[in-house]
Amino acid sequence: MRQNIHHIESVVSRFKSFQAGTYNRHSYAEVGKFNTVLERYKQLEPKLQELNLYEAGHFNLFEIMKINYYEVLVHTPVLCNLLDPRGSHAQGDLFYRRFIETVFDSEDIAHFDNYDKSRVKVQDEMFTRYGQIDIFVHHNSTTNPYLWIIENKIFAGDQEKQLARYYEYAKSIPGFDESNIRVLYLKPFEGNPSEISLDRTLLNTLSKKGVFKIISYDKHILHWLQTCLEEIKAPVVRYTVTQYIDTLKTICR
Repeated sequence: MRQNIHHIESVVSRFKSFQAGTYNRHSYAEVGKFNTVLERYKQLEPKLQELNLYEAGHFNLFEIMKINYYEVLVHTPVLCNLLDPRGSHAQGDLFYRRFIETVFDSEDIAHFDNYDKSRVKVQDEMFTRYGQIDIFVHHNSTTNPYLWIIENKIFAGDQEKQLARYYEYAKSIPGFDESNIRVLYLKPFEGNPSEISLDRTLLNTLSKKGVFKIISYDKHILHWLQTCLEEIKAPVVRYTVTQYIDTLKTICR
């Protein structure tokens, strides 16, 4: 219903803009047809207002607070909380499981889907001597240890040797090598990091080995969250995720 309201209002808005300049380009008969459509909308408008009273389709806290593009204060902590099986969303490993299914290929899914959710640790803005990592996911298991480093870029630029440093940090942790390390580079739209952050030789090498992966809000995160909506049990979480999806669409348009 909410989408229907948005659609009707959008159509009417475009029609009014079109109507303002149409008299000079079309016959009065054609303009009359458009006016008929507008009159029908006016008859429906009270009903739309009544529906909006319950739907509040334009109410979005992210937009009201003007924090749509805040990478560190909004997007990184939101993603971190959702990925954490012990996050305040209280949906267990729903988001974590769906993330694996959405982002990774079949071989990695078989690897990462074998997890103990009590062993999954998700941390944001983790400080290391190699730099501050946006999102650090660690499956602390003796039988199937793995870790992901997610570098989240909304509009911030790459830092010198940033991804190369994070990769070196991952390798420095005992028990981890290229088989169980993944470095994910997340932007609104898919795109390579700059050579400042990761030189092309290392980029190609890590990409071929499957260690480095480019993901995007447009292709991966939006799809991930939309598939999760079907299984979310708590209404407050469902509404919040729906609003977050709407917010991401403003970044990805």
